[in-house]
Amino acid sequence: MFEKDYVLLDGGRVFLNKEFTEKLVTIERLVFDCDGVLINTNNSYRKTIKQTLSIIFKPFPQKKIIGFTEIEKLKFTGIYNNDWDSTYALALFLFTTLSKDQTRSLINWLKNKNIEPSTVDRVGPVDLEYENFLKNIRGDPIGDPEKYAEEVCVKNGTCEELKEFIELIGKPLNVRESFLAKAFDAIYYGERLFKRIYNMNPPVNVKKGNIEVEKLYVKKSTLSTLKKLFDHKMYLLTGRSRISVEYKIENLQEYFDVEKSFFIEDIVREGCTNVNELKKPSPTPLLQLACDQPTLYVGDATEDLLLAKKAKESSQNIFFAGIIAENNNAVKKYFIESNADLILSNVNMLQKVFKNRCG
Repeated sequence: MFEKDYVLLDGGRVFLNKEFTEKLVTIERLVFDCDGVLINTNNSYRKTIKQTLSIIFKPFPQKKIIGFTEIEKLKFTGIYNNDWDSTYALALFLFTTLSKDQTRSLINWLKNKNIEPSTVDRVGPVDLEYENFLKNIRGDPIGDPEKYAEEVCVKNGTCEELKEFIELIGKPLNVRESFLAKAFDAIYYGERLFKRIYNMNPPVNVKKGNIEVEKLYVKKSTLSTLKKLFDHKMYLLTGRSRISVEYKIENLQEYFDVEKSFFIEDIVREGCTNVNELKKPSPTPLLQLACDQPTLYVGDATEDLLLAKKAKESSQNIFFAGIIAENNNAVKKYFIESNADLILSNVNMLQKVFKNRCG
C-alpha cells in the first residue's frame, strides 16, 4: 500500500484507507490497547527496562548498556509486548558479550541482594552482534534469545555460567520466581503500589515508581463521546495490570467494560496455564471481545497490527486503527505499508472520525 491509497482528513492527522471507508459506519465495538494509545509511556517502561538491566549488570558500569534505540529495534520484531520478556531477552544478549571472568564476577554480584536501581549512561551494544541477535528472534520471546545465548556461550565456554545466570535472574514467568520480573515491577510501580499488588517488599530500594511520570494521551471528553456512540461496547486489551490502568485513568469502569477486558499482566500473575494463547500478538482475546461483530482495534505498535491481522484471518469483521505517537515516521510508514484501515495522529481523533454516527 501507498499513501495514495488513503484519504487524508483533518489536515493530514487522519489517514483513512479507501477500502475501509464504507466499513467505517458499520463498526459496533472498540477495543483499545493502553500504552502509547491511552497512556503516554515514553518515559516509564523503556526507562524501567534500562534500570533493571543496570541493576543486573551493575559490576560493569562501563559495559555496553542497552539504549532506547536497541529497545525499539527489539520491539519492532512484533513479539515483545511484555516488557519482562523484553528485559530478559536483552539481559541474555548482554550476558553473551561478557568474557568468562566477567560472567563469574556477575554471578557473584547477583548472589548479593543488597542492591538498588541506577541508570548507566548508554554506550550502546556492539552493533554487529546485536543485529545478529535480532535476526535470531523469530517467534518465541523467551526461547529464541535463550537459544541464541546458548549457541554463543558454547563458543565462549560459558555455558555453565549462562545456566547459573538464568537461575539467578529467573525466567520472566511470574514475580515470585523471577528476580528480574520482581525488580522490574518494583522499579515501575514503586514501593507502595508494589506492596499493594504483591503483598511483599520490593527487592530493590525504590520509593517512587516510573509509573508516576506517565501522562494521559486520551481526554475524558473523548472517552465520554465514544462511550455514547458505541453504547458502552468499549473494551481494553492491554499488557498492563488493571490496577496500573485504574491508577492513571480514573473511573475506568465508566467508560470500559472492565470485567470483559483483558489485562494480560494480571492473567500472568494468576498463573493461567494458557497464557501464551492470550499474550500479544495472539488474536484470541480480540476475537473473544469482538464476538464476530464489526470491531475496530486501536493500537500503536507492530504487535498490535500483527494481532489484528491474525484475528482477521478468522473474522473479516476485525479492523485496525494505528496511533502514531510522537510523530513516529517509522511506525507510520509500517502502518501504511501494512494496509492499516485507519491511521491517527492521536487517539482523540477517533471522536471526529465517528462524528457521523452522532444524532
